[in-house]
Amino acid sequence: MINKRRINSVYLAVLALCLFVFGLFGGRQMLSAFAEDKVYSNVLADLQKDNDFNSEDYPENATDYSLQVIQIAESTSGELFIYVYSPCANVKPLIANEINMSLSESVDDTKLYSISLLNKNGVFGKYLVNGVTVSTEFYRYYNITSILRPWDKEIDEETGN
Repeated sequence: MINKRRINSVYLAVLALCLFVFGLFGGRQMLSAFAEDKVYSNVLADLQKDNDFNSEDYPENATDYSLQVIQIAESTSGELFIYVYSPCANVKPLIANEINMSLSESVDDTKLYSISLLNKNGVFGKYLVNGVTVSTEFYRYYNITSILRPWDKEIDEETGN
């Protein structure tokens, strides 16, 4: 009986030691998880890489509530960016939320893609097209038919529904 009690005590001590060591060292990797924050270049810096780009061609206009796609770009990691001119941005910031486009030569398969604003500078905005990975084909098509933003009661007419 004494031997059995001693064996059980040793067994429990070893088990407790193993749990202590595992708790001390084993769980650390699970506790230190960090989300990767991606840093994107500034919209104006990107646009100025084009020698033909002139920011003076895109004046401020407090009464022009349009959103105009002026450039697209592909990242080396397969992301698609949309560069947008918003004339009234300094008076009334308008943020686009979707783009209507086709990824083929034809506009027959046009669909809506959500977009996320990455950064803005004055009247310019840089957006990421969510869910689109740039094709590896030599020729790639981006047929953009419209860019959309949420309805704004201050500037938009009633929809009637």
